[in-house]
Amino acid sequence: MDLAALKSEIDNDPSAFGYSGMLDGAVASAIALIRAGITVDEAELEPGQIASQIVLDEFALLGGAQRQWLAMQLGDGPVAVRGTEFRPGITSLFSGATTTRANLLGLVRRTGARWEELGWDRAPNASDVANARRLP
Repeated sequence: MDLAALKSEIDNDPSAFGYSGMLDGAVASAIALIRAGITVDEAELEPGQIASQIVLDEFALLGGAQRQWLAMQLGDGPVAVRGTEFRPGITSLFSGATTTRANLLGLVRRTGARWEELGWDRAPNASDVANARRLP
């Protein structure tokens, strides 16, 4: 946990959550709370999650190279969807008017918490908040 970044979040309170009037545990909970106004990209999805969103009639319209690219993306293990290859590839395979495109783009974004929006690797706990508040 980057305590300096956490201190900055608490001191500046850019989302106006009211950190200054909260105890350490409440600040940690506020940063960890899933909020409707925050959207984040998933890091990875299982191939089955992606495949289940593809409309078969739309898949049938893909060319051979497009199907091959999709098969490579859905190979073994989780699919990295946060990178620069997956989203542009999917949007080029399925036009803007397709259900598949909407399904897949909706799948890679979800409602998230403030700590995720900030790009932190985990939510802070009360001890992290207390330590951050003690920094000069």
